[in-house]
Order: sequence, then C-alpha cells, then structure tokens
Amino acid sequence: NYVDFNEIYKEFIELEPKMTVYLAKVFKEMGGKASKSI
Repeated sequence: NYVDFNEIYKEFIELEPKMTVYLAKVFKEMGGKASKSI
C-alpha cells in the first residue's frame, strides 16, 4: 500500500503542485493518526 501511495503522490505532483502541498499535509496528519491507532 505504501508503494501505491508513492505512485499516487507522484501523479498529484504532476497534476497540481499546489494541491499536492495541501494533500501532503492531510496525508501526513492521516498517516500520523493511523500509525497511532495501529
């Protein structure tokens, strides 16, 4: 799943750099919460 996330992340960078910055923050927050819950 982590590899798939990297591929999707790269696609976001190519499509919309500004949106990628926002999504990066959201994914980091989600990832942090997920790792804590696990």
